[in-house]
Amino acid sequence: MNNSVKERLTDKAYEIINLPKLEFEFGELEFLTKDTIDAAQAGYRYDEATKEANPKWPGEEYIIIGLDSSAGLDEDLLVVNTKEPALPVYLIDTEGEWNAPVKICEGLVQLNQIVNVLEKYASAFASSTLSNEAYDEAYEKIFDIVGSVEKCAYWETLLNNARPTEDEEESDNNKSIEAL
Repeated sequence: MNNSVKERLTDKAYEIINLPKLEFEFGELEFLTKDTIDAAQAGYRYDEATKEANPKWPGEEYIIIGLDSSAGLDEDLLVVNTKEPALPVYLIDTEGEWNAPVKICEGLVQLNQIVNVLEKYASAFASSTLSNEAYDEAYEKIFDIVGSVEKCAYWETLLNNARPTEDEEESDNNKSIEAL
């Protein structure tokens, strides 16, 4: 079985997903390149040792283009459906139903636009200090791009991974009160 997928995307597609890695306090969101895409399929699309297709994989048309470990848990997968010309992007929650990918945007161009929005908040992501105002602003911009609450659910979770925990917020509030 040939498990190579790198030729299934065009050079233009690779240009569009040439996106920055976003660092979060507990992990990262990274996108694959033509040089890394084949290796990233192992263990998900097929068994690395036997090279046999993974029976849980949703279909041959889905290929992994990104890895999300931003929550510090198992990696979730960003995949494209190569049967559709716009290459819509889906999320596969590796702890959920692999055969039911959830659409998170209509294509690679939208993905690129969303990551460009997220990149503006990169420093807050790395330190989990995304303010409520920044969260609202980013969510609104992403909603304007994807156009539905359903497609925003993944991005909302990603933004929430960058917010301070309740303990951190309480500690910051106590520091503010002490300063008075």
